[in-house]
Amino acid sequence: MTNEQRVIHIIKTTPALMTILQLIQDCHLKQGALAAGSIRNTVWQVLSGQPVMFNSDIDVVFFDPERPASDDLKIYQQLTDKAPQYQWQIKNEVYMAHYNFPKLQEQISHTINPIKSVFSLIFIFYGFNLTGGSSGEKLFGCLIASLPAR
Repeated sequence: MTNEQRVIHIIKTTPALMTILQLIQDCHLKQGALAAGSIRNTVWQVLSGQPVMFNSDIDVVFFDPERPASDDLKIYQQLTDKAPQYQWQIKNEVYMAHYNFPKLQEQISHTINPIKSVFSLIFIFYGFNLTGGSSGEKLFGCLIASLPAR
């Protein structure tokens, strides 16, 4: 089984995660995605025999220039009304340029390549590319590594 197949299997056999993904899909967000932390944490909990728990933020990102920034709060409320047990964080990435992250800007030394699949998008936040190389081994080996400078 490939690393990608292993992750997909873990996702599909984790009912809470499937519910979260369905709730996000029901929002009909352009380029909407669940950020990588929830997936990573789920994989690591499954691998270590721990119960799967979502104790941290459930980060939902999307990119829609036609929606005002205020819609983030509406989407947050919609998701919170349907699943209040989760700590939702919603971000329309269109407006990320309006935030001031001076230290982050200093640390980013390269642009990220275009996203080629939804699977890649899920893992982009941690620099994972599970279709080749050592990123899958890092995920399944429960290792943390930062994106290399280019």
